[in-house]
Amino acid sequence: MAARERIPLLAAVRDLRARRQAGTGALYLVLAFLAVLVGALPFSRPVQRRLAAVQHLRPPSVLDWCVLQVLPKMYGAAHRAWLAAEPLTDYLVEDETRIPFAYETTWVNHYPARLARFESRRAEVASYGLEAHVFLRTTYRGETVSTALVVRFDDGELDISVREGAP
Repeated sequence: MAARERIPLLAAVRDLRARRQAGTGALYLVLAFLAVLVGALPFSRPVQRRLAAVQHLRPPSVLDWCVLQVLPKMYGAAHRAWLAAEPLTDYLVEDETRIPFAYETTWVNHYPARLARFESRRAEVASYGLEAHVFLRTTYRGETVSTALVVRFDDGELDISVREGAP
């Protein structure tokens, strides 16, 4: 048996040429593109920034959002979130001893911006007052993306927005 016949991908491509099944060629092209994208992730700052923006629910475009959904999210980056009744900034969270008010912090596996919904703690967090501040930081191989969110509570409804003038 030749070496090419033992490699499943090469055998599948050879089989594809022989049968020309509709859609299979397109699927292989998509898989090849995704393999290149995954391979580029550790080395490409633009891809890292785009992936972090998607994690913060701020994708540069719908296309970025769609393409980057297939990349693994859980193990590649460090996602940290801070929750406080007052605004937080990069300066404050760099050294938490600078934060002059009460806050909570947690690490998150993926999509740290989902914490702003407070699904299981909505009533508790609403007791902070009319608004809560969520500061998110994602770090991957030296690339850092920060987002400051303001969560306003109005009769049990949430209004989540990016804080103006924040990163």
